[in-house]
Amino acid sequence: MMSFRKRSKHLKRIKSLLPVYVIIMISILLSGSSVFISQIIVYGASSNETDLPHRPYTLRVIFEADTPSPSPAEMDDIIQLMRRRLDAIGIIEANLRTHTNRIIFEVDYRIIDDPEQLIAEISSKGLVTFTDENGNVLLTGEHIARAIATTENMLNIVRLDFTEEGAELFAEATRINIGRPIMVLMDDELISAPIVHSVIYDGTANISGDFSLDSAEHFASTIRMGALPFGLSVVSVDVLEVVIASEVGDVDSSYVLTPSSADNAAPDEGQSYLWVLIAIGVVLLFALLLVVIVASKKKASSRKHN
Repeated sequence: MMSFRKRSKHLKRIKSLLPVYVIIMISILLSGSSVFISQIIVYGASSNETDLPHRPYTLRVIFEADTPSPSPAEMDDIIQLMRRRLDAIGIIEANLRTHTNRIIFEVDYRIIDDPEQLIAEISSKGLVTFTDENGNVLLTGEHIARAIATTENMLNIVRLDFTEEGAELFAEATRINIGRPIMVLMDDELISAPIVHSVIYDGTANISGDFSLDSAEHFASTIRMGALPFGLSVVSVDVLEVVIASEVGDVDSSYVLTPSSADNAAPDEGQSYLWVLIAIGVVLLFALLLVVIVASKKKASSRKHN
């Protein structure tokens, strides 16, 4: 009888501790969940397109000249042209430098809406040509003195004023192509192909391609700045996370963080911590249930025995 009473007291003590175990397990799960949720919030904030990352990021693009051995003067000219293109689209704080036949371009990644479009805009050759329907070049962007984007009859157009030489060439081009199109191309891409109805002597022309007002201005701006002296190809595109020098000592002040790894980075540390806490809570719960079951069986067995 004493044995049964002792077991009964032991069982009651265990049952009295059950709420404590449950509270402990719930606390563990809540603390783990709070850590996980905080990780998600921080990650979500840093990956949100409208917010800036906590660290500064730099877009680095390396271009290579199509010409195998460009002169230093040509490389300087192309740098100046690229700077003017950047200024025209409102990007002032950008780093451009040359290394043999390569150009290294770096800019704050956070201020770029469309990296691919930016790369295309600053590296396109920008060569404007006027050709006949057989592909013969009649005149080029070098013969254009002024280009202005404007709107006429509800259409966005680019108005061209030719140089003196360009006006003569354009008059001749329109004279020999009456009733036929003159193709206007930018880097071999067809922009417009108007039919010539009469000879144009005044040295002006209107280009009415499929323009939005922004694209018309970009086209006019590219013409005004002139073509690059040679073509550029993209060697590499990277996103760099800038590291404060004091954090790394003498090590390089930046390291490569590819766009894919930056976009897909997930709060794995918070997840791991949460799963560890869940596992501990589950083990404790099962251990407690096992003790209760064993004690209940012993109590039932003691009652039968008595």
